[in-house]
Amino acid sequence: MSLFALLLSIGGFPRYGMGLLIGFAAFLRPTELISLRKEDVLLPHTHLSEGRVCGLHISKAKGGRNQFARIQDPHAVAVLAALYANTPPGGRLFPGATGAKFNSLLRWCCAILDITDKFTLHSLRHGRASQDFLNDLDPRLIQRSGRWRSEHGMEPYLQACAAFLLILRCPPATSALLEFAPFIREHFLLFLPST
Repeated sequence: MSLFALLLSIGGFPRYGMGLLIGFAAFLRPTELISLRKEDVLLPHTHLSEGRVCGLHISKAKGGRNQFARIQDPHAVAVLAALYANTPPGGRLFPGATGAKFNSLLRWCCAILDITDKFTLHSLRHGRASQDFLNDLDPRLIQRSGRWRSEHGMEPYLQACAAFLLILRCPPATSALLEFAPFIREHFLLFLPST
């Protein structure tokens, strides 16, 4: 996801790139990501978090109202903090964003990277669950982090074989770029246009 986020940022869509990183880190559904407001953000050292918790208030989620999506990746926390700082009070984190616009930009990224698989904004949940599963995280932890009600509801999101095949089918140039994904994720804020 880091490579897609970088392409969107340097392609003139930095908030959309930031959205991919945040949506991936927090297992967000498309409507959850698009509807986020500044007041839905809990950053470390703000409110009552005492520097330990970062996450997002999800007012309307598939699993019920008033859920909390925790973000533990320090790089995603930094991206969220930058987005928060550049959003006016009461403002949406992604003003004017729609699922169709995100999906169109994901198709644009796929075309640049010569990836034939179809990615949508909902692919963030699939990708994160599959990555965590491939990294041997406890399925119960994945289920809780992704806010699935049951293990049965989570199972379709664990697409380890599909993720592995995607990597194998990547063109050589894209595979080479993927080697830089950890660096991009760690230093993503350096790629944002100055405001």
